[in-house]
Amino acid sequence: MVILLGMIGAPLGTTAAAQAGPPTLPHAARPCDIYAAGGTPCVAAHSTTRALYAAYTGPLYQVRRLSDDRVRNVGLLRRGGYADAATQDRFCAGTTCLITKLYDQSPMRNHLTQAPRGGFSGPAMGGADNLPIADMAPITVGGHQAYGVLIAPGMGLRNNDTRGIAVDDEPEGMYWIVDGHHYNGGCCFDYGNAEIDSRDDGNGTMETSYFGTASAWYHGPPPGPWIMTDQENNLVGCVNPGSTSKLCPDLPSVTSRFVTAVAKGEPHHWASLGGDAQQGALTTMFDGPRVDASYDPMRKQGAIVLGNGGDNSNGSQGTFYEGVMTAGYPTDAVDQQVQANIVAARYDVRPLTLTPGSTAADPPGLQTFAPGEKQEVTETFTNTTGATVADVRLSLSVPHGWTAEATGATRFRSVAPGGRVRTTFAVTSARTAFNGDLTGRAVWRGSARGAWHVWTTAEKVRNADPITINEFRVGTSADPTDSYIELHNDGSRAVDVSGWTLTEHPTQQAVSSTVRIPAGTRIAAHGHYLLGLSTSGLAAPAGAGDTTLNVRSTTGMEVGDPIVVGTGSKAESATIADIPATGASGPRADGRLGNAVRLNGADEYISLPAGIVSDLSDYTVSAWVNPASEDTWARIFDFGSGTAVNMFLTVNAAGNGLRFAITTDGNGAEQTLTGGGHLPLNTWSHVAVTLAGTTGTLYLNGTAVATNPDMTLTPSSLGDTDQNWIGRSQYPDPYLNGTVDDFAVYGRALSPADISDLAEGQAGAGDIADYRFDETGGRVAIDSSGHAGNATIVSPGSAATLSTPLWQPLPDGPVITVPAHATNVPVTSTAGFTVGQRVAIGYGKKREVATVTAVGKAGTQALLAAPASVGATTIKVTSTAGISVGDRIRLDIDSRIETVTVAATGTAGAGGTGLDLTRPLRFAHSSNLPFSDRGTGITFTPATRFPHSSNEPVQALGGGIVLDRPLTHRHAIDTPLRDSAVTVAGYQGTPAPDQWFGGPALSTGAGSMVLRDARGLVADSLNYGLLVDPWLAEGYQAGTGAGCTVATPALADGEGKSASRFPDGADTDSNCADFITSNPTPGAANLFALDPGPWVSLQATADAPTFVKHDDGDLVVTAPITPDAPAVDKRDATWVQAAGLADADCVSFESITRPGSYLRHQNFQLRLQPNDGSTLFTQDATFCPQPGNGGQGTSFRSVNFPDRYLRAFDNAVYLASNGGSNAWDTTTSWAADTSWVVAEPWTPRP
Repeated sequence: MVILLGMIGAPLGTTAAAQAGPPTLPHAARPCDIYAAGGTPCVAAHSTTRALYAAYTGPLYQVRRLSDDRVRNVGLLRRGGYADAATQDRFCAGTTCLITKLYDQSPMRNHLTQAPRGGFSGPAMGGADNLPIADMAPITVGGHQAYGVLIAPGMGLRNNDTRGIAVDDEPEGMYWIVDGHHYNGGCCFDYGNAEIDSRDDGNGTMETSYFGTASAWYHGPPPGPWIMTDQENNLVGCVNPGSTSKLCPDLPSVTSRFVTAVAKGEPHHWASLGGDAQQGALTTMFDGPRVDASYDPMRKQGAIVLGNGGDNSNGSQGTFYEGVMTAGYPTDAVDQQVQANIVAARYDVRPLTLTPGSTAADPPGLQTFAPGEKQEVTETFTNTTGATVADVRLSLSVPHGWTAEATGATRFRSVAPGGRVRTTFAVTSARTAFNGDLTGRAVWRGSARGAWHVWTTAEKVRNADPITINEFRVGTSADPTDSYIELHNDGSRAVDVSGWTLTEHPTQQAVSSTVRIPAGTRIAAHGHYLLGLSTSGLAAPAGAGDTTLNVRSTTGMEVGDPIVVGTGSKAESATIADIPATGASGPRADGRLGNAVRLNGADEYISLPAGIVSDLSDYTVSAWVNPASEDTWARIFDFGSGTAVNMFLTVNAAGNGLRFAITTDGNGAEQTLTGGGHLPLNTWSHVAVTLAGTTGTLYLNGTAVATNPDMTLTPSSLGDTDQNWIGRSQYPDPYLNGTVDDFAVYGRALSPADISDLAEGQAGAGDIADYRFDETGGRVAIDSSGHAGNATIVSPGSAATLSTPLWQPLPDGPVITVPAHATNVPVTSTAGFTVGQRVAIGYGKKREVATVTAVGKAGTQALLAAPASVGATTIKVTSTAGISVGDRIRLDIDSRIETVTVAATGTAGAGGTGLDLTRPLRFAHSSNLPFSDRGTGITFTPATRFPHSSNEPVQALGGGIVLDRPLTHRHAIDTPLRDSAVTVAGYQGTPAPDQWFGGPALSTGAGSMVLRDARGLVADSLNYGLLVDPWLAEGYQAGTGAGCTVATPALADGEGKSASRFPDGADTDSNCADFITSNPTPGAANLFALDPGPWVSLQATADAPTFVKHDDGDLVVTAPITPDAPAVDKRDATWVQAAGLADADCVSFESITRPGSYLRHQNFQLRLQPNDGSTLFTQDATFCPQPGNGGQGTSFRSVNFPDRYLRAFDNAVYLASNGGSNAWDTTTSWAADTSWVVAEPWTPRP
């Protein structure tokens, strides 16, 4: 239905400026024509908005719609012209489209596609980054509708296998156009040259342009954002020769809506320029030398990245419109010509928007109605034509059965350039459920008698019964699977939810199941429906007659326990007859000295007694370790009480090999020992750490490989640690995949001679703890010292492990496909796979189960450790792990590509024997060049029925449990399995859930949930932690924070923490605004009490009447508040001054609008975040008051950085010292800026 008020005098139904007549095109030449004429031709040219060559006629980008997975190319309106955005609008109407490919317009065809997993993983399946949503960045260019590429945290596009891009120290240039209002301080919103293996390969291995507010490297004065370059391990806005300061005092903040950013480099020299993409010339931001010798010469590798860092760091956000890369270093004059072309293209905001009436400024991207509900929808027209327009008419088209009535004028005589008019419609939804669009339409004349112009826009809407995902808990510190999900009916009548489904999607995993609510289920008015995660669940389907079940978890289960499989009419009872002893708790492995414990790298570790090292000052920890893989951050041991307090030894510290660290204040305050490089795989190595006084020493095979004379932290500094593990980290790092023997702890520092004796085979004799693992098997490891007590081998080895991705090779790939009828797949890790046990491959309808017949080697990513010359028959490599004789390895990119066959494997390193090849090299290859080897993988029977591709899950299903009787029904994957005797796994709270679900277990990091009605229409959705499923996003995503998601509730002590709507049913279609982190209230009303304490407002003494307040995200700002200010601003500037979370003699400030959220510092900037219960949070959120440093008021000193105080600086609040390297540490007005008036609250306490 279309509502039009007044005669239009033109045909209706035309979309997006189709009647506008041909807008003025910019000059015939396009940016790449200009660069070519200047002698620096484009080797990459990407844009979703226009052609970057005058002669270009091809596609700009490709979209895929989620409704049927069909794809469509979006091209140009004419040769060398603008994007045909109407093609996208028609193809994607009523559904969501993703950008799957950004075409390169240059002859090199360096198209960008989904960024693969790298040093950091994204939230998509297997760790790839998410694809951008196609319609999230609408704009105009040249008067035409177009869309940019909006990158939210976790998204990215990339090409690691390029042609023509600069490598090593070759000269290059690049520019891009970005949204100057969409950014954050995460790493790293980049476009340009990056590593071809998506990993950090060292200083100088990338060269990109960057836009954002990251301040850990060379940055400008606050507030930003800044145009800088990313040269790996450094965001570089300037260079300060002879100084350690990383402040670039002349680097300006850039605030225009559309920004042109330029970066370019050549030997010994680089420059960056920037400007307003709508007007004026470029300004030089920096022009000078490289940072230091580690960046000169550069070691660029030639990949192209868009939206994230060279190592796939993906915490950043921004919006891209166009960009190019050149061969050669463009002159400034040529860059200025390109800038003139950009200005002539006339980038501008879209002229028409459709938003919920209450959130016109920051629309959530969605508006949800209850059946028959009336809400306001605001349609806004902005004159972006540059001239006065006449006879503007606004209308709204709504779905069948809906009504819309304008509440004000819909026709406007004229609108001046830049002017804005709006109409609010009262929209009443139909009684039937609906997912789709409302369509707004604007019609206007260019002059009183000019031609008609037409523009349309859409707003996504849902019409559903008011059932919401109201509260959820991931788990507790004692039971990470103590999970529940609560639904709530916010309506005044009961709702029948029979056949409704909830799909829960943990980050990086594939979706294999949904929770279906049984027939006859009704949720009472304002009532709740509670879903609880069961003790375990099926990891693979089970058939009638089966007695062995593959299960998600065996934690807490014992032989003889009665269990229930399934729910409702298919529920059946049985008794556990056997839990096969497998893995670490099964028979011991052959050791270096007798027997040893083999840990599978998936879920096995050894738990040592609490307080095992708590009384130690001088000490020694020694062990033999035989790693099967060198997973990053996998621990040999880790003693601590969480991520803030611990001491650990890892086999691979972010690619740097062996490292020891100890800290009492998180990973930013570690005292470390790093040395020895990478341990050889499948080989016994002796490792030891000693502390004598303040001198720490790290030994490998009897030789000291690192010393640190300033190690002031001792094990006793950690307190009474209760998480003391061999093979497991305090963080969610990989478990150790390897074998451990002769683990000993001494209450003294052994001498170098003593360590040498141990490395030569002398048995350890620790006087604090001594675990020889010489038992024949079982879960108990005997302590031969007689001091610490026996250890427990934790081996849920009978349960399924987390899946590993099917191998992803880089730079070739990143996707390989194993055809159907295969009996082997290459994998990222072989941890957890055992011959004779079952393996699941793929997901959804392509998921198939087989039996493992052989476990080979995992795939390997490595680097050349030395240059390789033409004719060489040996290459030096950083790792030989996973590489076998006969393997074929592709080297290099572009014209240097060649494939070699391994004739013999030797040792790693520049001084090692490397890999012998079957024939000489045809090309020279640079040192540090990445390559991959797919390994020998997992072999199984029977053969697959479907093809399977990189990043699909490959899961070891374990030995399972054996029942005393066969099943009588067939049960699907994730069917709940309940063991009432288990108290350490699954939901354990009260009340009992209304329905059990068997999995998947909620991710402790990030995930999504979607609630659908019986017809499959979406009623509610959320993302927590990250935008795991961006199409389910609720909330404004184009701001300056970290995106809008529900904060992940931490695994806290006691009952833990939950994410809860506050109050029950609160739903503004904004995940970040509707949820708070709170104490759990499963099945009950979400009524949360603020901490006791006075309500106050904090006024800056140096800038009255400026007060501390929080924005709609988590940023804390200072802003004027007056008696006439809106009530919402007054509430956001009112705090509970509570007893300090870390020190009751100090204070913490709790938000009255977000109970449970406090002011805390993060990277020295104040944020409003929920209390996750961690020691680090309580310290970051505690401030000790003292008389004002400026002679008045009060100053608040940080409890964990006692030389820093809360400071008002550039409209934000920082933790600042009186002098320092950060801009906010300046001594200028420091005393006044760190003094505050604790004023009466703007919102009085009720």
